[in-house]
Amino acid sequence: MVTSKRILGLDLARSWAMLLALTAHSMVQVGMAMPSSLVGFVIRTSTPIFILLFGVMITLVHIPRAERQGMPVLAQRSWARAIQCYLLYLANVAALWIAVPYSWRYSFLCALMLGSTPYAGILQYYTIMFTAMPLTIAVLRRAPLALCLAFAVAVHLAFPLLKAVPAPPVLMDQPILGRLNDLLIGTGTRVEIAGPSILHSLVLVFSGVLFGRWLVGVPRARLWPLLLLFAVMGLWSLTMTGYDVTLEGLSSMRLRNLNHPAYSFVIGGFALLAILALVAVTRGRKVPDALLVLGRRSLFGFGFGNVIITFWPAIVTERLEQMMSVLLLLAVVVAVIFAYDIALSRARRGLSSGRSPITAIYTLAATGDRFTAAAADVLLRWTSGRRMPSPTLPTDAPVRPPD
Repeated sequence: MVTSKRILGLDLARSWAMLLALTAHSMVQVGMAMPSSLVGFVIRTSTPIFILLFGVMITLVHIPRAERQGMPVLAQRSWARAIQCYLLYLANVAALWIAVPYSWRYSFLCALMLGSTPYAGILQYYTIMFTAMPLTIAVLRRAPLALCLAFAVAVHLAFPLLKAVPAPPVLMDQPILGRLNDLLIGTGTRVEIAGPSILHSLVLVFSGVLFGRWLVGVPRARLWPLLLLFAVMGLWSLTMTGYDVTLEGLSSMRLRNLNHPAYSFVIGGFALLAILALVAVTRGRKVPDALLVLGRRSLFGFGFGNVIITFWPAIVTERLEQMMSVLLLLAVVVAVIFAYDIALSRARRGLSSGRSPITAIYTLAATGDRFTAAAADVLLRWTSGRRMPSPTLPTDAPVRPPD
């Protein structure tokens, strides 16, 4: 059992979102349709949960780090994590290139984040958002959170106007500007693009920041206005005709890829309620550590778990029914994540020999962390001329309130 001052409900929410995301990816890999619209709706809450938790982490971890250690330290830690996410994203692009006969040109565009890569969208998102973390903190220091949230809501109110913006021109026979627009701004109307865009996700990020302030008891941080905002905007989004804003539509990827307000405020609203419920039911209670592993190893799960999913042999699906194949694939991925967690935990406690596989796994993980930290240090020196000391080994540690 795990019990401490950590907000274990947040860790549990991340684990739950990981399970939902891996389930969705496994279903896509074996070609299985959603069993029902309700199941699809629940599964679609995974990405909003991750984005909301990203905002919560800004309040609980990144702003206190900037205040205690300064912006250069914040920049180095954030950029190290961004590099880590990008390398894991590249691993997924490489796996897709090997497993599926895509052209090298398309794979190269995916590596530049100018293509649509299955399963790895959240890694792409984290890469951008961790890179922009110093800017995000600077904005939150200078502008009231209410103003930031109002701007983010205005983006969704302007949805009809944004969808009327013409598509950018083609460059070198490729919709490069269009893909960049889909990623950052989200005015595109193609339903196959991967959403939400960075701009449209800000309402969830800033909502997470406010939720984090409420969790730690910041004066004047009230949660009920945020819940009311999601309810009002969610109801408004349901009135928009021509976009199939139904339970069936919400359970598909269409509204998410179009950056429709219903995705952020209806599905995002239920994601916010799910996090709130998990925080409430776990406050002051013991939580089995096994329930936190997927969240604790979320980057490993998205990085290497999705690679396993990409290479899942079709012959298994052919010999088993789809449901059994999904369950088997999900079990394999979850087992690998648990094995990785156990290996790191045993190595840190000194319970492995010098040449054991556990030691090798820990050494590789530590080397990767040192490499990304050194790369972030080089980037920081290049941008500011300041050199930071090498940080201790970072981990996907559970979220805790600031000291």
